[in-house]
Amino acid sequence: FDFDNVTRADASQIKNISWEEPVIITNVIPDDFFANRGILDKRRLASIHGEIEVRTGNRETLIDNGITNSRPMPLSEALSTTPPANNSVETENSGSCRGRIVFSPVKELPDKFANDLKPFTDCFPRCSAVAEEEEETPMTKFTLTLASGGFGIGMHKHKAAMFMLLVGRKKWYMASSDDLEGDDQTHPGFYREKSSHKCIQEEGEVLFVPNEWYHEIFNLEYTAGIQALPV
Repeated sequence: FDFDNVTRADASQIKNISWEEPVIITNVIPDDFFANRGILDKRRLASIHGEIEVRTGNRETLIDNGITNSRPMPLSEALSTTPPANNSVETENSGSCRGRIVFSPVKELPDKFANDLKPFTDCFPRCSAVAEEEEETPMTKFTLTLASGGFGIGMHKHKAAMFMLLVGRKKWYMASSDDLEGDDQTHPGFYREKSSHKCIQEEGEVLFVPNEWYHEIFNLEYTAGIQALPV
C-alpha cells in the first residue's frame, strides 16, 4: 500500500487511545484462541455449515446506517464466487467488484456455530467512543462477515464500530463525514485523495472506525471476520 497512515496500538495500551480517529488494535486475541480461526476456513464452512441460511448482499447493499437489497441463501451458495461479467478484470478502482458479502448477525446463527465464535466476540475491547457518555462501553452486537477476494463494499457510514479480521487481508479507505460534507462525487476519488486514512488490515487485528466515518473496503483475498457494535 502506498499510503498506510492508520495508527497501530497494542491492546496493552488501549487506555491511551483517543478514539477520535481510526486505529488498529493488535494482540487483542490470545494465541490459543487465534489458532482456532480455522473454523472460518471457506471449505470447512461450506462442508459443515453449508445448509444454514445466512444474509447476503452485493457491493451496494451496505448503505448509511442500514442495508438494502439483501437476500438470504444457504451458506454454501453464498460462499461460491460469482465470476466477473464478460470476463472483465475487476479492481477496487472499477467500482464493480465480483462476489458477495455474508453479513449475518451472530445471534441468528445456530447455537453450535455461535458458540464457536464466542471466544472471539469475548475479545473485543471496550471503548468510550461508542457512547455519548465517557464510560467504557462493551460491544454486544456482533455480525459474521465473509467475502470473496476481489469483492469491494461500497462507501457507507454508521455508528462507531470495530472490525476483527480472522482470515485474509483487507484494504480500508476512510474519511470523516465533515471532510466529505456536500461531496456527492466520491468514487473513484475516495480511493485516492478523498480518503484521509488508509490501511491494510492483517489477520488478528481489530480496526476501530469512529462514529459516522465513511469507509470502503476491498478484500485482497477471501476474508472472514466479525463486526462489533454497541446495542
